[in-house]
Amino acid sequence: MRAIQHSASQFGGGLSYYRRTVGELLTGPGIWVALLGLGFWALFAETDAFVIGIVTGSVLALGAVGLTLIYGVLKFAHFAPDRPKLSPEAYTALVQQVTARSPWEESLPVERRVVIPGYRNLHEFSRDEESAVKAGLGSRFWTLVHWTNWRVTFPVAENHQEAVAAKVLADLQAGHLVQLLITNFPILEVNHGVVAYGYRVREGTIDLAVYDPNQPDRPGVVSFRSAQRHFWSTQLFNTIPGPIRAFRMHYSPLL
Repeated sequence: MRAIQHSASQFGGGLSYYRRTVGELLTGPGIWVALLGLGFWALFAETDAFVIGIVTGSVLALGAVGLTLIYGVLKFAHFAPDRPKLSPEAYTALVQQVTARSPWEESLPVERRVVIPGYRNLHEFSRDEESAVKAGLGSRFWTLVHWTNWRVTFPVAENHQEAVAAKVLADLQAGHLVQLLITNFPILEVNHGVVAYGYRVREGTIDLAVYDPNQPDRPGVVSFRSAQRHFWSTQLFNTIPGPIRAFRMHYSPLL
C-alpha cells in the first residue's frame, strides 16, 4: 500500500475525540429557503425514506466533522513540540485560527502557518486538549442542517463513482489527502467520513488506505472495482464487506 508520506507526522495515529462543524455555507435567509424546500419535497416524496436519509446524513456529517481539522492542520498549521505548552484558552484560539480557513484553500507556506506548541501531532493534541479543541471547533448546528446531506438518500450512477475514483487516485498521486463521505444507505451501517491517504492498484481494483475516526489505531480499506464500477467496503470498522457509495468532500465551496 503506497502511503502519502508528507502527512504522517501531522496525523500522529488518529483523531479520536472531537467533532467539527463543516457547514458554514448557508447563512441568514438561505438556510430557511433550503429547509422549506426540503419540507415540501418530503410531502411529495417517500417521506419515511427521506426523513431517515436526512437523519442518517446528519449523523454522517457529525461523524466526519473532526476530519476537517486534519485538513486545516495539514494545510494551515504545524506543531512545535519543543515549545512550551499553552493554556486551554490559547489552544482554543489557535484552533479557531486554523478552522477559520476553508479546506479547499491553497496551503500556506510554513512561515505563515499557525504554530501549535507543546505537541508532536494532532493525535496527541486532540487527546490531551479535548475540551480546548472542541471549544475551538464551535457549534454543530450547521453540520446537522448542511444541505449536502441529501446525497445519501439518492442512487448514484456508475459513471459518477468511476469519476470519483479517478479523481481520488489523481489527488493521492499528487500527494494530497482526500476526504470521502461513504454510505450504504438505506442500510444503517456505514454512514460517515474517512480520509484516504494511500493506495494500491491491482488487477481490476484500486485499494484505498483510509483513516476512519471510528477506528483510529488501524487503517481501513475502501476499494473501487473497475469492472462493476462501484466502491466496496473491503475493511471498515463494524461493516460487512459489500457495495457502498463514495463522495468527495470539501473540495469546493459547494461540496
